[in-house]
Amino acid sequence: MGVRCIGTINDVDSVTRAEQTLRFRAEYDPLTGAYNMQTFFEKAGRLIRQNAGGSCYIVRFDVAGFKGINERFGLDEGNRLLRAIAHLVRKNLHKGKETFARLSGDIFAVCLSGDRQRVREFVEWLSSQINDYTQAYRAQLFFGICPVATRKAPVHVLCDWAFLALKTVKGSDLTNYAFYDGALRQRVLDENYIRDQMHEALEKKQFVLFLQPKVEISTGRIVGAEALARWQHPEDGLILPGRFVPLFERNGFIIRFDEYIWELTCKMLRHWLDKGYRPAPVSINVSRMHFNDDKFCNKLLRLTDKYELPRHLLELELTESALFESEKNLVRVIQDLQEQGFHFSMDDFGTGYSSLSTLRSLPFNIVKLDRTFISDGPDNERGQIVARNTIEMARQLQMKIIAEGVETLEQARFLLSIGCNYAQGYYYARPVDVEEFEVLSFVQEKAFWVAPTLQAEARRRGLPVGVAAPEREY
Repeated sequence: MGVRCIGTINDVDSVTRAEQTLRFRAEYDPLTGAYNMQTFFEKAGRLIRQNAGGSCYIVRFDVAGFKGINERFGLDEGNRLLRAIAHLVRKNLHKGKETFARLSGDIFAVCLSGDRQRVREFVEWLSSQINDYTQAYRAQLFFGICPVATRKAPVHVLCDWAFLALKTVKGSDLTNYAFYDGALRQRVLDENYIRDQMHEALEKKQFVLFLQPKVEISTGRIVGAEALARWQHPEDGLILPGRFVPLFERNGFIIRFDEYIWELTCKMLRHWLDKGYRPAPVSINVSRMHFNDDKFCNKLLRLTDKYELPRHLLELELTESALFESEKNLVRVIQDLQEQGFHFSMDDFGTGYSSLSTLRSLPFNIVKLDRTFISDGPDNERGQIVARNTIEMARQLQMKIIAEGVETLEQARFLLSIGCNYAQGYYYARPVDVEEFEVLSFVQEKAFWVAPTLQAEARRRGLPVGVAAPEREY
């Protein structure tokens, strides 16, 4: 009698393939074959813990203008680029010690082992490979790099910190990578601190007005002022604008902030007029973001009407950064407001690339020379030539010239010698509160001390000369 076997036959291969497919979908990015985000966090965390004796870095990078590549060349080309990046990264990793992932879209993350030189070599190699990827368009990568300072830090937090570093160089022509460090971390914490309090600070009127005098060099007379803001913080004391204005520019809060400072300035001017004073024009800063607001002109008109102000008393200061948004729209707005009686000044002249063409094309009333424009003028022959000719050109275009950042007698004398008779800076006075400025300008009617060398230069040039007075700290 033969042997009989009873059983079932299962297709193990199909079950295995199904399990492998599910595992792949759970762990990998289907487009590039890189790990997905969650798997990367797990794998990178394990590698960091295993590499207890060495250095590790989390590198996060993306493709500049990737959305534009998709729109212009199609999704297939965008996908092809992402697969090429993944292929190149995979080629450059040390197997078993390093790993990478596609987090989402065009965003990748890499866990590298070794020192900073290893990281720089990886960044530079991948950047050069992608630059040569195609001649149809420029594929450029930007990197944020976070050193692993403690093995206990979650990888997703390290990725966030790397992203903060990336943001500091995104779009830069100087470098395409940055390291996250203690200074950057402190800056982020400080920005979060300010962001959390800025709305309440405005509502509680913690932002206060300061004024810096503008002075006629030859006479020492105060001929105007610039309205500047300070944050009177209940715990931190007086906070200077360099700490909060750049953040306000980035997050859009500058619109509300500027309008608040404008209102304070108009209220102050009205108060002075009601006292019988004859105030000189006060300049207010206008962010480039206001020129995207269709109601910008009407806001200024309503504000000056509300306080019944002669509009020439409110001087509108723009920086050169505003000129790159839309020159045609900017010219229209300037001309419309000039017809209503406002005057415009260009702040920080000499810091950008469009300065000379700006003098020709935009109808400013006043040009403010940036401090860097004059800082080495007295000792630099080339600087003297540029400064002298620029001032002469502005004068021929019937623009008033004022130099800011004047800190020394020699700088004031140099300005006077090349035809600029108006200055603003610490040589004369630091920004002061409204009450002190009122006393200086209207009650005491003080003129700043005019040094004998300035008097001599003023007489030589036929300018009005002030009466010498004892020098005083303001």
